[in-house]
Amino acid sequence: MLSEDKYFKTLTQDEVWQRYCGFLDLSIDEFMDIQRGLLMDELERVADSILGRKIMGNQRPRSVEEFRRVVPLTIYEDYEPYLSERREDALAEKPYLWCHSAGRGGYFKWIPHSVVFLEKAAKTVVGSVILASTTRKGQINISPGSRFLAIVPPPPYGSGSLLQFLSQRFSFQAIPPLEEIENPDFQDRMQ
Repeated sequence: MLSEDKYFKTLTQDEVWQRYCGFLDLSIDEFMDIQRGLLMDELERVADSILGRKIMGNQRPRSVEEFRRVVPLTIYEDYEPYLSERREDALAEKPYLWCHSAGRGGYFKWIPHSVVFLEKAAKTVVGSVILASTTRKGQINISPGSRFLAIVPPPPYGSGSLLQFLSQRFSFQAIPPLEEIENPDFQDRMQ
């Protein structure tokens, strides 16, 4: 049984709702506390990496306020020399996979993704599908094996890679099938 499938099999409908959509009941303060904690965890995790030191220097911000004072705003180009060459040695951890953007700016932007990120993103997708398919709070209209329209580009595009990862965590029937999405003929039709 896939990891997300088990929740639909073992939890009550209310518990499934809480797992995927419980964030809707958070107050702004609760939500912001979670976001602060996530930011501080991420800063601690990346501080000793090449990219972390490039952006933060030798400073380790201990609060969001200190982070805002110490760390400059950055853009993709600040990271581009490392990411375009997919330099895993510059990252805090080895990525599970690399995705790229659509290349609208004239070139693909490569983005590393950890398994932790992908697991959170997969859970978010399940929550989004629950919300898109319901008419009221607490109602769950999907289950393992549900069919979904999946008009996404193939991996290594981000959405195609996420859908492929999700298929390893939650059983669903993609329309068209994932194998067809990855077929070069389908890729040509998408352009």
